Amino acid sequence: MDRNYSLRPAVGEDMPAAYAVFRRSIYDYLFRIGLVDEAMAKDPPIEAAWQRQSSWIEHLWRTSAENWVAEDPAGR
Repeated sequence: MDRNYSLRPAVGEDMPAAYAVFRRSIYDYLFRIGLVDEAMAKDPPIEAAWQRQSSWIEHLWRTSAENWVAEDPAGR
């Protein structure tokens, strides 16, 4: 497994991308246990969910002791 990434403290601008990774991982799991179809797992409703859930995600983000992100060499 290639571990060519770096870790850094997260900043506020990382929040939408971090949320998108979270949603994709949830939908991948839901697909693997048979609760959503493959099309939904490949294209989960990230934007609509962000609109509904952003306030509590932002609260968790701001009140956590630390937030870290992993980046690949291209900064993604």
